[in-house]
Amino acid sequence: MVSIYPCSVHGQRVTGPLHGLRVTTLRGDDKHTRYLRVCSADLPEISRQLEEWSALVDDEGLAPAGAVCGARGHDGKEVPANSHVFAYVYERGHDPQQRYGQLCDSCYRAVINIMGLTRESK
Repeated sequence: MVSIYPCSVHGQRVTGPLHGLRVTTLRGDDKHTRYLRVCSADLPEISRQLEEWSALVDDEGLAPAGAVCGARGHDGKEVPANSHVFAYVYERGHDPQQRYGQLCDSCYRAVINIMGLTRESK
């Protein structure tokens, strides 16, 4: 069975189901978002990228301390208080994952550019 929609990474339809991801950045009134359909071959790379900017949210809905660009070694000094990333990963056969991170300016721009997010109108 071939997927109905193409993979958002390479644009081709694939054999088998696709996984879903929704990534959103917020900074003040500025909101960028994208919903992606991703094949099983590309999901690990997308997940690795998300891990650079965010941490898994625990069962109480709280992100752990240190979800501040931690994987890139950035400290909280360069992180504006209102720059955030939210990601929801819907991997087939698994419980949905929620991710959250506070971002410095360079990581905020990187998420938007690398993930291909588009600005939502107000």
